[in-house]
Amino acid sequence: MKAFAAVVVFAVAGANLLTNGDFERFAGGEPVGWTTNNIPSMLVVVSPSSVSYSGKRAVRCDVKTFYGTPMAGTLSQRGISVARGTLHLKGMYLLKPTGNDVGFISIDVKTSGGSTVAACEHYLTQATTEFAPVSFTAQIPHEARTIDLLLTLMPGREGESLHEGSYILFDGLELTIETAPGQPQ
Repeated sequence: MKAFAAVVVFAVAGANLLTNGDFERFAGGEPVGWTTNNIPSMLVVVSPSSVSYSGKRAVRCDVKTFYGTPMAGTLSQRGISVARGTLHLKGMYLLKPTGNDVGFISIDVKTSGGSTVAACEHYLTQATTEFAPVSFTAQIPHEARTIDLLLTLMPGREGESLHEGSYILFDGLELTIETAPGQPQ
């Protein structure tokens, strides 16, 4: 009789690391827990939307012209604490471009000193008539301590400008880190 050993590895997924990833909470027109590029009383390019995938609200990023320059709504969460493992970002989006504008998700992975050690970029290029899923994974290097997440719109072609009237909605975003047993989350 031959002896054999089997190693079973279980992955442990943590809780959602995003504050208000469902975009149900807004204060003063701003999504709670998120930083936007809104300029109160002058330019509002990030706002709540009653069109949502789930719940009562989603967040809307618009392209508007400001002093002759198209500006895209941008929202971010910075300094999200992470551990080594596999990052999973998932959620829903609805993209209505004018011209070739695309949705853009950026994740910068940083050391405790603030140096970027990895970056992930995801482009949402398909215009949608309903909410569509977005999902991607990335490995978090062992020296990583925080991540910065950014959501916005970008021109779809190099050399182009953004187009006024384009917008994207995000809803139900979840950011989790999957770790091996015994590894801190």
